[in-house]
Amino acid sequence: MVTMRVTSTTWLATLAFMFVALQFGPTCLASGETVTDQSQAPSLPDEVKAKIDKAFENKLPDMTEEHMRRILELGERAVVVPYLVQILRDERADWLTRQWAASTLVMSKDPQGASATMQQIREYLVPGRELLTFAESEVLYSCISCLGRYGVDELENEAFKMLASDYWKDLPVPEERQRDMSFTVQNFRTAALNGLSHSGSERTVNAFETGNGIPEDLRYLHRGEMAEYIESCRKARETRLNSQTPVVETVHATDSKSK
Repeated sequence: MVTMRVTSTTWLATLAFMFVALQFGPTCLASGETVTDQSQAPSLPDEVKAKIDKAFENKLPDMTEEHMRRILELGERAVVVPYLVQILRDERADWLTRQWAASTLVMSKDPQGASATMQQIREYLVPGRELLTFAESEVLYSCISCLGRYGVDELENEAFKMLASDYWKDLPVPEERQRDMSFTVQNFRTAALNGLSHSGSERTVNAFETGNGIPEDLRYLHRGEMAEYIESCRKARETRLNSQTPVVETVHATDSKSK
């Protein structure tokens, strides 16, 4: 009888655990990172993977929105997006392919893409680590440029923080150009500024029109492009207001640098 009671209790506990897993899906870690179990997700057919890989292997100087849209249409978003996330996060892949994956994920407006982009930035911008390599800097530049384009408050907030020079203190990015490094703090601040000009949020439109939230040195350095930035903001705002795509409000990522 004792054995029966133990077995029944274990069985009930297992059922309870399965119920919770089905109800809540992703597992949220204490750090805030979200881990999604992909074991039951539909797999991406090999022929679709091959098409995506071939599209990225073309090594075009610039991948247009049409190219990226075609990639997203190669299969269901539920399986194409995770594969693009895999490419972005693969340190073995060449940096240009990872840049294109980041840009294609922005077009999808998928929260997995937003989360992966934020996580990639956090892993690179760790205080005290060695200077980023050329390839890492290229990927970081693209990811930062994408922050303002997702329409996600958390990512937009991070981009605004990146505009300040103090944000970059103790981070593995040089102030001055290095012999084997084409990016400096100023380049990444500019990347954040450019990405914000495509946000379309009321906050960014106000920032570019009034200068509130944009450091004075950036406004001065980019004074010749500010009119273009403002026009980009207004167009993005109009597109966002007319869009039927819901805006993702929250993205979970491990914060390795508290602000």
